[in-house]
Amino acid sequence: MAERLCIRIVQNAYLGADIADMREGRKINESSKLIKLNAFLDRENLVRIGGRICRADVDYSIKHPVVLPGESSLAHRIVWQRHLDLMHAGIERVLADLRTEYWIIGGRRSVRRIIGRCLYCRRLSALPKQVMMADLPSERLDFCLPAFTNVGIDFFGPFAVTVKRSTEKRYGCIFTCLVSRAVHLELTPSLSLNSVVLALKRFISRRGRPKVIFSDNGKSFVRAAKCLEEELTNLDLEKLSASASDLRIHWKFSPPNGPHFGGVWERLIGMAKKALTATLQGNTCTDEVLSTVFAEVEALLNGRPLCYIGDDPSNPEPLTPFLLLTGRANVNVPLDITCVKDCTLSKHWCHAQLIVNRFWRRWLKEYLPTLQRRSKWTKDQANLEVGDVVVVVEPQLPRGQWPLGRVTEVVKGSDGRVRIATVRTKHRSYVRPVTRLALIEHLH
Repeated sequence: MAERLCIRIVQNAYLGADIADMREGRKINESSKLIKLNAFLDRENLVRIGGRICRADVDYSIKHPVVLPGESSLAHRIVWQRHLDLMHAGIERVLADLRTEYWIIGGRRSVRRIIGRCLYCRRLSALPKQVMMADLPSERLDFCLPAFTNVGIDFFGPFAVTVKRSTEKRYGCIFTCLVSRAVHLELTPSLSLNSVVLALKRFISRRGRPKVIFSDNGKSFVRAAKCLEEELTNLDLEKLSASASDLRIHWKFSPPNGPHFGGVWERLIGMAKKALTATLQGNTCTDEVLSTVFAEVEALLNGRPLCYIGDDPSNPEPLTPFLLLTGRANVNVPLDITCVKDCTLSKHWCHAQLIVNRFWRRWLKEYLPTLQRRSKWTKDQANLEVGDVVVVVEPQLPRGQWPLGRVTEVVKGSDGRVRIATVRTKHRSYVRPVTRLALIEHLH
């Protein structure tokens, strides 16, 4: 009885003029929301739908459901309770169940709005934020500098090697020049701090000291391979950064779970892995053989073209990192040195400068324009703000276990867009790229 009374009150409040017309036997106004429903008053003076299925052998409430205005608070409460009773079912399921008793005017819109406010459903269906692809950092565009001035570093592996009668693991360390895209590979026995520092010193001895090093912060390595988990989580980044400071190197770390921040070297790691897999084919080898394979893969990567190669035979030799490192396009092309009778040191120096200048001129003309286009992440969304409620996306966990938290700090890029945020959850704080955060509720 109480429910019927509430429905009658709501109908009189929202449909009073139409109810009066029906009582007086007048035609309902053409602009009325009931005009297409063939509505009528039942014996309890409730507005019901006439419809076209009155001959169906089903319950009376299904043939003639009670009409409810979608904007009424009673309709909102009924929709919300039905959503909970159906264990947070979706729009179609809730709407179908409601229509066995009620016909809510603008029902789909009302159900969508009510379910959209459900925090539990929003948490389960939340999508990570998307930010427009950032402008390239200045370290990617510092041309006319020596190769490996600005470097990206990462680790990959492991690879099995035979030592006497046992099998041990070895890891690859990749150094890539962020400007010329040249590659240097080092073989390390482990991922300990000592191995990392020694690999860095070997690299500096051969290629010169870099000015800036970019790398993951260590935790992102966990996703690379299951077998790396224990060793990578023990990597002490503070000591590593301190060692770099002794060498007067500025070390920049990407945020956790942000592999796209290091896409410039992740792509090269994929190419190196492909070449190593094709060469080793799952077989174990000795340290000497693996070192040789690493050197050959390094040469292969440095001989790759940086730009599109046309079919015209008159085109110049392809632009490759080898051209800057050795003065020739790849390891198989002989050096283009003109034999001069009076071969002085100054002429050698001028010839070397000519080769380098030729590389950078072609780099500016052919390679730099290819960096202009944003290949993905072209759409933009509103920035996260301090106080926003978000879900921290943890790919290794089921969606229902992703931690819920509140943004406590944001880091804006040079273009004013937020790409890194600090989130405080119930148990701890996270520093994550916004692509690993799903917005649940905006502060404003």
